[in-house]
Amino acid sequence: LTPGEVMQLPPSDELVLVSGLPPIRAKKLRYYQDQNFTDRVLPAPVLHDGPYADCPASRPDGWTGQVCSVDSRLAADEESADAPVEDEGGVQQQRHPSLPEEDVVVSQEPDQADLYKPADDDSEALADKRVMDRISTAARVYGINEGRGDDVIPGF
Repeated sequence: LTPGEVMQLPPSDELVLVSGLPPIRAKKLRYYQDQNFTDRVLPAPVLHDGPYADCPASRPDGWTGQVCSVDSRLAADEESADAPVEDEGGVQQQRHPSLPEEDVVVSQEPDQADLYKPADDDSEALADKRVMDRISTAARVYGINEGRGDDVIPGF
């Protein structure tokens, strides 16, 4: 079946999808119209006022009055609460001698007069040059691989 045929299926039809088998077109089962199922329908049970027959016996609540104080390990010292915290404000990275220093990029607001001038294409030229350098490296590697002649996947 094509997607168009699936969209145009009548409301009484459906597709049954089973793993490993092609889709199966079937008629929907309408249990409220099928004689096999309508004979089994029973009336709703009648509920009486008061407790129902299989209601369990009530028992006392074991959680009433169970209030604990804050654990001493969680209570904050007044001294440490007043002291300034050095690493507030997010995740901190530990400095390590072997790690290079991070360059801080300073963003500059564009001059309002420069907004009406045509944009420079220098950044695009640099990006194009980087892409061409990467492609030439890949071309050289491909050429070396082709020169061997013992490629596992020829022409790949």
